[in-house]
Amino acid sequence: MSQGESPNGSYYVYVVLTNRGAVSATVNCTLVEGYAGFGSRYHPKSVTLEPGETDDTFAWSWADNNFMALAYPAISCALPPGVEINGVVRQFNETVS
Repeated sequence: MSQGESPNGSYYVYVVLTNRGAVSATVNCTLVEGYAGFGSRYHPKSVTLEPGETDDTFAWSWADNNFMALAYPAISCALPPGVEINGVVRQFNETVS
């Protein structure tokens, strides 16, 4: 599969975050792709949220995973006080014949 093609399966994973605190807050998250015994891959990311800000673009893509579908994603986030996760979304691309 080339970099211009998207794989079948999950190719984006989004985390929707909101800062309900009174100060800016940095959120650090890691997406772990894979499962025990089969070579997990770790993809850390950070985002800084201003007070009252919601970010619905904090995402990992198949491009972050060496252009392989995100088949077994797990997410871990360190949330500062006042920051919440509003949702986790997986976007799929399926070929229908």
